[in-house]
Amino acid sequence: SSSLPPMPFLSLCFGLQSKSHAYTFLGFGAIFATLAKFSWGCNILHSSPETFTRGFFREGGPTDEELVGASFATYGTAYGTTGDQVVKVKFSGGEPGYIATAAMMSALALTVLNHRESIKFEGGVMLPG
Repeated sequence: SSSLPPMPFLSLCFGLQSKSHAYTFLGFGAIFATLAKFSWGCNILHSSPETFTRGFFREGGPTDEELVGASFATYGTAYGTTGDQVVKVKFSGGEPGYIATAAMMSALALTVLNHRESIKFEGGVMLPG
């Protein structure tokens, strides 16, 4: 009998500058989640994204200056099936939405292409759950 690999788990943490920023984030998130449940709410969100994100998202996207000045850093830890299997990584780069996404997808494709024999799964897309 073949045994399936253990199910992956994901936990996500992020920080904000202050409690007031956290409350603002929660408030906007609650408004967004409520409006997104209804077609009329989706229409409102699409028609004026800057209103519901304090200008963070806006029609037309970021300016060239904002793209050049943006950056991100993400830290990840992966645990194997035994206690001694741990990998820690840091992903960092330029603007994550427009610039770094293409680089990440290219790196992922090259990794799969160059290390296919190391990938233990056979066929298909492996999704958690």
